[in-house]
Amino acid sequence: MVYRAVLTLASIAGALSFSTACAPAINEPHKPSVLEFENTVRQTLRDPDSAKFRDNYVYPQPDGSFVACGSVNAKNGYGGYTGYRRFIATREVALFDGGTALNVANFDLDWMSRCRDNTPPSYSNASGSPFHSYK
Repeated sequence: MVYRAVLTLASIAGALSFSTACAPAINEPHKPSVLEFENTVRQTLRDPDSAKFRDNYVYPQPDGSFVACGSVNAKNGYGGYTGYRRFIATREVALFDGGTALNVANFDLDWMSRCRDNTPPSYSNASGSPFHSYK
């Protein structure tokens, strides 16, 4: 009888500790899905249904917001794919790599400051890109 009571109490304590360990922290912000940001990118494309995404990640920002960084390939006005271009997206706006030399330099600075976290970079991604790969 005592053995059964101890076993029951141990089971309840284990279940409670498991449920508390799995519960999200109250003050921890919700990390949005990369799909939310892909929709922002799609809204800026000529053919949103043709978008193909790769290497997309969501990064927290110092102000508590989030951005998504990655690459997208989509069809242009002639119906051909343009090739993968890097993007940085918030829920409201998407910025793309390319254009004039000044825009490329500014995009690279934004990419380096916003599209990273404290994880050490890995240079083993398939594209040979010197940017972080978190797989």
